[in-house]
Amino acid sequence: MNPPRTRTRGFTLLEVLVALVVISVALLAGARASESVTFNAIHHQQQMAAQWCVHNALVATRLRGQMPDVGKRTEPCEQGPFRFDVSIAVWTTPNPNFRRVAAQASLKGQVLASLSTVIGGF
Repeated sequence: MNPPRTRTRGFTLLEVLVALVVISVALLAGARASESVTFNAIHHQQQMAAQWCVHNALVATRLRGQMPDVGKRTEPCEQGPFRFDVSIAVWTTPNPNFRRVAAQASLKGQVLASLSTVIGGF
């Protein structure tokens, strides 16, 4: 006759492996969330800087003190660590005393901000 078995205390290998899988999934989810937050912060920073560029381009056009020439031009704009290409387009309007001016800031070919206004004759 065999003596009765006493159960030893501790975890089985299967229980340890399941616990490791659960912990690794939780850590991966946290890493993914922090990556998403970082990406969104950088994207927001780029959009804000691009908005400053297009606003500055329109203000500079207005401060020249003369009607802007019809056409399109591109100027560089540096804001912090970013270097944007700002496209400024000027169109005529039905009223010859006004011109429509639009500016777009792009970074690596992606338009991040655009703004337009109407400038009157001086």
